Amino acid sequence: MVDQAPEERPPSVCGRPGNRHGVRLYGVFHDSVAAYSVHELPARFDENALEAARAGLHETGLLLFGEQHGQPQTPRAVYTLMRRLSLRGLALEWEADLRPLVDGFLSEGLDATDALSEDGRVTAGHFAVLAKLRDEERLERLILMDETARDWTGHWSERDAGMARTLLRDRDPSVPTLVVAGGFHTTIGDEAEPTLAALLDRDVRGVPSGAFAYTESGVHEGRFERDEAGRLVFVLPS
Repeated sequence: MVDQAPEERPPSVCGRPGNRHGVRLYGVFHDSVAAYSVHELPARFDENALEAARAGLHETGLLLFGEQHGQPQTPRAVYTLMRRLSLRGLALEWEADLRPLVDGFLSEGLDATDALSEDGRVTAGHFAVLAKLRDEERLERLILMDETARDWTGHWSERDAGMARTLLRDRDPSVPTLVVAGGFHTTIGDEAEPTLAALLDRDVRGVPSGAFAYTESGVHEGRFERDEAGRLVFVLPS
């Protein structure tokens, strides 16, 4: 299958419904979104780690974080970082052709069941967070980075190249933006087959990066810190 870039669409359609309190939420999708509790995760934030993130954001406008698909705490972790670091943009490893469904949900409360993915990249929890950020006027720019369709079967490096291309094209350096993708894509690896992180580093040097770390049951407080290599780590509570 030939990898084709989707039709270009505005990256920042994040408006409220005209009367959001009058939008009737119905069906399984909306029930799932409503059932997902959106709140900041309890965590201790190391001041040196926060300063490193803020300094990098000031220089580059971006913060790159790796995730593990399908983890229920990930949307809350995204929400926590957006609030703690006063971020106003969000870039996700979502297919760009989901834009009409995402915009329809954010602007009119429409059902977006067809956007949900089996691998956990796109969940009801993510939509709950998008709605919360919209209502709090914290979502100025939303970028769906993946140029491929969901049934695409090409090589991962082509997909990463498309994500980097979309992010660099659609970002606004004046809008501090959290970039979230699978951990593989956010790690600089073999230069012969560059990941999203490696391609991003070629054009925007010094982007601060990190990863969400997931814990077993019984961990009630997370930690935002730097590891021995200086990379940011957000250890999430269970």
